[in-house]
Amino acid sequence: MNEGSQHRQNRELIDTLFQMNQQKLHQLGIRDASEKLTSERSVHDLRRSSDRRDSDEVSVLTLKESDGVLRWENGSGFYPHKPGKKRRAHRQGNQLYIPGKIIRQFKFENLPPNQVDLALNQLDATLNDHLGFYELVQSNNRWERQKSPIENPNPTGKILLIIHGTFSNTDNNLTAFNDTPFGRGFLNQAKSNYDQIIAFSHPTVGVSPFTNAVELGSFFRTSKADVDVICHSRGGLVSRWWNEIIESHSDRKVRIVFLGATLGGTSLASPYKLKAALDWLVNVSRGVTTGLQVGSAIFPVASGFFAAVMGINRIFTSIVGTAAKTPLLDAGIALVPGLNGQSRQGKNSELIGLRNSFDRLSKTEQSKLLKSYYFIGSNFEPNHQEPWWKFWKNFSKQAIFDFGADKIFQKSNDLVVETESMNELCDQLDSSHQQTLKKQTFNFAEGDKIHHLNYFSAQKTLKLIEKHLS
Repeated sequence: MNEGSQHRQNRELIDTLFQMNQQKLHQLGIRDASEKLTSERSVHDLRRSSDRRDSDEVSVLTLKESDGVLRWENGSGFYPHKPGKKRRAHRQGNQLYIPGKIIRQFKFENLPPNQVDLALNQLDATLNDHLGFYELVQSNNRWERQKSPIENPNPTGKILLIIHGTFSNTDNNLTAFNDTPFGRGFLNQAKSNYDQIIAFSHPTVGVSPFTNAVELGSFFRTSKADVDVICHSRGGLVSRWWNEIIESHSDRKVRIVFLGATLGGTSLASPYKLKAALDWLVNVSRGVTTGLQVGSAIFPVASGFFAAVMGINRIFTSIVGTAAKTPLLDAGIALVPGLNGQSRQGKNSELIGLRNSFDRLSKTEQSKLLKSYYFIGSNFEPNHQEPWWKFWKNFSKQAIFDFGADKIFQKSNDLVVETESMNELCDQLDSSHQQTLKKQTFNFAEGDKIHHLNYFSAQKTLKLIEKHLS
C-alpha cells in the first residue's frame, strides 16, 4: 500500500469513527474544526496571531499521521502545513509541533478549572448511558439487557455476574456475544446453569475500581446467592476489591474468571506516559478496526476507545493549557480516579493496599482464593506486514514521540495490559501457591490473534470460561 492510499484510508476510518461518535462528542463539547464555537476567535485571527496558538477559551486538537503512526497534537491551531517538506519535531514556545500529514482537526471550549469533576462524570455518562445492574434476558435468539436496572439480585441460588472494562459498557459486551452463534450459545447455556444473569454497568473514568466495588457490595447485601464472575480489564480490580475486602467475611461461594485484568495495573495509566498512551490508544483503535465492517463486534468497542481518548484529551488540555508535553500534563492523571487506580507504578497506593491485604491472609485463605480464580490473558503480536500496525515498532522513534519517550510496554501485552500483570495478586507467593497460580492461568500465544478488545468475541475464550465454570 502506497503512502497516499494509506493516508486516504486513515482519513476515511477516522471520519467513520467520528461519525459514529458524533452525538457523544457533541455532548462532550467536541466539534469538528470546521464548526464555529461561540467563544472562538476567527480562523483569520488565529492565522494572523504571531504564535498561532488558540485563544484562552478554545483549543484545537489535531490528529496527524507521521511515518505510519497516528499522533495527537494539542493546541496547534490552524497553522499552515506544507506537504512534501520533511520537518523535524520542534517546540515553538510551549507547543510541541509534530511533522506529518493532518488527518482531521477538532476543537472545543476549554473547561473552567472548577469543572474537571463535572467533565469526568459527563465523560462517564457519555461512554455508558445505562449505569446500574441489569438482568440479561433472551429475546428472539439474541440477548439484551432489560430496559430498567434492578435494585436487588435473587436472594438465593446461583448468579452469573458480568463486569465490563475501562471505557466500555454492557451493550458492547452483548454485541460481542450476539455477533456469533457460539457467543449466543454461551449465554444460552448459562441460562440453564444459573438462576440469574446480571451485568454490572459502571462508570470507569470518574471513580476508582474500589468505589465500584463498594457499589457492588451494596447491591449484594440482601442476597446469599453464590456468584460466578466474568470480568474484563479493570473489572478484575472491581471483582478483587469486592470479593477479598468487602465480601471477606461472607459465606457466599464466589468464583472469578479474569480476562485481560489490570490486577497489577497497566502502563497505559502511568502518570509518566499519559501523552504517549493517548497516541497509542488511537493507533490501537485504528489497527483493530481496519478491514472490519462497522457493525462487527469489535468496532463499537474500539469506537468507544476513540471517543474516550478525545474526551480525556479535552480534559487534560483544559487543565494545563496548550502545552502538549509537560510534567503537569502527565501528573494530571491523578485527577482521574478511574485511571489512577490502575496505574502500573510502584507508588500506586490502591494497588499496594490490595496486594498487602492478600499478603496478610493465612495460607489457607490464600489457597482458597487461588483455587476459585481463573486467569485468561494474551501475549498479542500483530501481523507486522499490515501497514496499520507499523506504529507497533515505530512507537518510540525519537523524531516522532516526544524526543525519545520510552515505549509504553517493555514486556508482552494484549494491546492494553501487560501479560504478567493479569494474575498479579501480591508481591510474593510461596512455591506451592505459585504452582496453583500457574495452573489457574492461561495465556493465548502470539499466533492466536486474541487481544484486549476481542476476548468476548473469541470462541477460544468462551470455551475456556465454560471449562472453568462447569
